[in-house]
Amino acid sequence: MKLGPKMGMEPRSLTRMIKSLEEKGWIEKRMDNSDKRMVNIHLTETGEKNEKPFKKFCYKIQQDHSRKN
Repeated sequence: MKLGPKMGMEPRSLTRMIKSLEEKGWIEKRMDNSDKRMVNIHLTETGEKNEKPFKKFCYKIQQDHSRKN
């Protein structure tokens, strides 16, 4: 699934969000085994334990993005 269009986000906004979540330790990026151009995003154990704040964070990013456009 292409995440950007699904969330209604521009690539640069999505990149910032993913970087922030990765820095928090909530997600990790893994190369796709079948297509090396693709990167898969996975919740870490920390991300799973913080599901509510994670969803709130994603919602806030999406709302901030909507206000800018």
